[in-house]
Amino acid sequence: MHNPVRLANAATIVVVVASFICWAFVTVAPDFSFSIANSWFHMINLDVVRTSQPVDFGTAIVGAFSLGVVTWIAFYAFAKIYNNLAKK
Repeated sequence: MHNPVRLANAATIVVVVASFICWAFVTVAPDFSFSIANSWFHMINLDVVRTSQPVDFGTAIVGAFSLGVVTWIAFYAFAKIYNNLAKK
C-alpha cells in the first residue's frame, strides 16, 4: 500500500527540481539542450518550434508550479487507484 500524500509529495519534489534543472541547462547551454531534445524526438524537426529568446525566471516558476500541481494530482490519483486495486 502506498500513502497517497507521501507519494504525491515525493513525485512533485522530484519533478519540480528537475524542471528547474532543465531550465538552468536551457538558459546556460541552449544549443546543447536543444541538441539533447532533438535526439529524443526522432523524425521530428524541432527547428520549427525553437525559440530565439530564453525563458525568463518568472515563466520558469509558473511552469514548475503548474507542472507540480499536475504531478501531485496524478500521483495522488495513481496511489489511490493502486491501493484500491491491491485490495481486490
